[in-house]
Amino acid sequence: VMSVFNGFQELTVKEIVGFDPHIRITAVNSNSFQIDSNFIEKINKTAEIKSFGLIVSGKALAIKGETLQAFNLIGLEKEYKDIKDKLSQSFLIGKYDLNYGDFERGILIGSALADKLGVYVGETIEILSPEMIESSFASYSMPKTTSVYVAGIFETNIKDYDVSSAFVDINFARLLFRTSSQITSIDIRIQDFHQSKEIAAEIQSAIGKKYKVSSWIDLNSDLYQVMRFEKMASFSIMGIIILIAVFNVFSSLAMTVTEKKQDIGILKAIGATDEFILRIYLFTGAIIGTLGTLLGFLLGIALVLGQQNFKWFKIDSTKYIIDAIPVSLNAFDVTLVVAFSLTLSITAAIYPAIKAGKMIAIDAIKNE
Repeated sequence: VMSVFNGFQELTVKEIVGFDPHIRITAVNSNSFQIDSNFIEKINKTAEIKSFGLIVSGKALAIKGETLQAFNLIGLEKEYKDIKDKLSQSFLIGKYDLNYGDFERGILIGSALADKLGVYVGETIEILSPEMIESSFASYSMPKTTSVYVAGIFETNIKDYDVSSAFVDINFARLLFRTSSQITSIDIRIQDFHQSKEIAAEIQSAIGKKYKVSSWIDLNSDLYQVMRFEKMASFSIMGIIILIAVFNVFSSLAMTVTEKKQDIGILKAIGATDEFILRIYLFTGAIIGTLGTLLGFLLGIALVLGQQNFKWFKIDSTKYIIDAIPVSLNAFDVTLVVAFSLTLSITAAIYPAIKAGKMIAIDAIKNE
């Protein structure tokens, strides 16, 4: 059960960090900021950084015929290779091309957004930014839209991206959002995204509190908290199942105390101490718990490894992005479950052991 949750969590995280940056730097008190070579040098001091790109992003309005759709427009540097490679792998049709003729007017849009607008590769759409609308109000004129060429349509399998994201060249984004040479964020990718929290803290201390440094966990905090809660809930349910099973151990040993009442009395009559009787029952509970836990451990590991290698439990790959239920073994989870099971099993033996140890010999054998 825990491995299934781990599998789905790893799949979700893999999709998220495919497009989201591992670390993002933004300004604290404004939507955009300007950087210099000294700023870049501070970031580059972190050896774990794989690459980074300057980003200009904001909300925009796409217009195609009578259809209007708000979306998040992201301006990329052409040299930002990581995102370029990821987008290139996700294209349904078209290619990574942010140029159109002599101008940088190519746009890459998500499949769901393309469906809403009813556009195809090779067609043009009109773009309108809040800054363009504000400028038209100031001059008491109708807003002027800018035409862009649909160069490619991608599908990330992440609904939020496919329905509300589009990519253009950073210079074109600056033109739309009237940001001149400024940027809205710096997106950083590191060697191991699992270390993003630590590296984000390191970068934060290097560049100061004027900027906000967020890891991918911070950027997706709601989703991450939901996944953690689901895993905790699954462990709690599984713990209740184990607790119910442990009652079998408890009732079995408790019944044994009653059934072996005379035997316990005879043992005490010939010199067995309370501690000796107590150890017998604790040892019996430990054997039952250890054998049960060991068998469950081996069966669980076998099921997980079998699912990983042979995909016993399949799902429809035409409807989902995977063809089988994902599973992932986690050493901490395995250790936690084994320790929890053993602890409950031994704990269940304590009361019957104490009851047997305190039994008075004469009362136990007086009916013999």
